[in-house]
Amino acid sequence: MTYKNKKLNRIEFSLDNVYNPYNYGENYDISTEFDGYIKCKLIHKKGASIILPELIIIGEKNFNWIQHFTFLMNLLVKDNDVIINSIYVDIALGATLKIQFQNSDLQQVFKDNSSLFKCKIYGPKNLSEYYTGIGYFDDFKTPFLKIFHHTKEEFKKMIENSLTLKSSKWNFQGTKKLNNINFVYFTSIDKIKTPGDLKQIAMSNDGKLLFVKDNYYVPQKLPSDFREKYKDGILELSVYRESTENRKATINFFVDSTNLFTPNIWMHKPDGEAVYYELCNPYIFRLGLENEGNIEYINNLISSTGTPIQEYVVIGDCTKLSGLEAPYDEENTSEVFKIEPLLGKINILDFWFENGNQDLYSDKKISRFKFGK
Repeated sequence: MTYKNKKLNRIEFSLDNVYNPYNYGENYDISTEFDGYIKCKLIHKKGASIILPELIIIGEKNFNWIQHFTFLMNLLVKDNDVIINSIYVDIALGATLKIQFQNSDLQQVFKDNSSLFKCKIYGPKNLSEYYTGIGYFDDFKTPFLKIFHHTKEEFKKMIENSLTLKSSKWNFQGTKKLNNINFVYFTSIDKIKTPGDLKQIAMSNDGKLLFVKDNYYVPQKLPSDFREKYKDGILELSVYRESTENRKATINFFVDSTNLFTPNIWMHKPDGEAVYYELCNPYIFRLGLENEGNIEYINNLISSTGTPIQEYVVIGDCTKLSGLEAPYDEENTSEVFKIEPLLGKINILDFWFENGNQDLYSDKKISRFKFGK
């Protein structure tokens, strides 16, 4: 017996959960209009800028939010003082959303240099079936998300008794220690029950994940010598080796989304098709802290933490093995987009047109993650 889970983009079998079982955009339907909000950032590399969608919200004070997995380039149109931006994003099981907003829709610019806009969302009539989770706006229109922390039962008791979450020195791949920032890790997956669930939080039973670069063919069933035979097209990545047995205890929290780091991204260039961007590990939510920092919480609420401000996002070119690895290799990659510090400035859409054809990348100074042994 199988179950199509539209909230988490997976088909559930008795022994495993298979994520992203459909091609993106396969069930294209944007026939129904909804009112919502979008939280987004403006990022730059040399010669290119992108409005990066972070959070898609349906509702007001208490809302639902939808996880997206890919997005296309922005389409911006200006007519006198009105600027309209359209973004197409792919959500679960092949469904697509068209999100449209204009410069007058700006609601808030947050400390993490993200912006909240009211928007129109066009998607399938049954959009509520795709709601990933719940959340709420505080009095300052800050979105808080209900997300989960999975651990061992003994650690869960320690966390609940101390009302403290300890941060980790390890990167999300679980293979390198960070020297200048720590993270507390959360996920939108409510239970870690199968090997497929583990892979979505960058863990696996054998400590390996496999990726294939764009426009490279491999058979559905790999031969035993695939590492050598397809070494120019398959990336085998080491991750933290783990069992679902160590992730059976769960605590849910409402977390200030402006304290969460934007996931790193893959850029895809399929032959004969449009370039698109895919979130790397969209189910992992990282809350950054200064070294040795911990979080104290009350009533499962995590708000102000003094978290460091994220200054860049890695976007890896998936036509290359190094690009596939880039979102995990935050220490060495040069495939970096810098986040525009918009707090206290005009909104993203006005800024886009007032600063067109300028190099908004080269002079921006950023603090890179530093790693040790």
